[in-house]
Amino acid sequence: VDSLIFNNKDIRLISDRLTNQEELKDKNVIFNLLYRASRDGADANSYHKMCDGKANTVSVVQTVKGNKFGGYTETQIENGNMGYKDPNSFVFSLNKQKIYENLNKNGDVIRHYKGYGPYYVGGFITFDSQFYSNNNNYVYDRTSSSNFFSINEKEYEINNGEQFFAIRELEVFEIFLE
Repeated sequence: VDSLIFNNKDIRLISDRLTNQEELKDKNVIFNLLYRASRDGADANSYHKMCDGKANTVSVVQTVKGNKFGGYTETQIENGNMGYKDPNSFVFSLNKQKIYENLNKNGDVIRHYKGYGPYYVGGFITFDSQFYSNNNNYVYDRTSSSNFFSINEKEYEINNGEQFFAIRELEVFEIFLE
């Protein structure tokens, strides 16, 4: 996998989750790099230029403090202002090697906004015109109508206990099962 963030253990975590159904057990998961902030531009316009029209994507963030987390969605990325249902979506912490399943199968859990990067409602958000220039990106906590974190999770667990984060790197992969 062409990644500055993922290691082999991380890839196995995501691959195992994507192939956890009986009919998918023998499939190989292919990660096709669509976007890397340091290579393609660390802003929402660059993200949308590289990712719009793509579905079945994994977005992964590495913060300046070294936390690594992300999410998977089957919905097609768009440059609009819409919310989408995605019962198969999930978010994950690579530092904790933990998957957080979508708890709101019937609600809008994915958003695609023109001025934002990956947006998992009740999970995490990357936004603003320049991803690197601020500490305004944030994760949801377990109590604020989260779609992914149960009351049993530690506060802001996905980001090692911190709500806000600045991005060191952001990558988006299109996923294929062969």
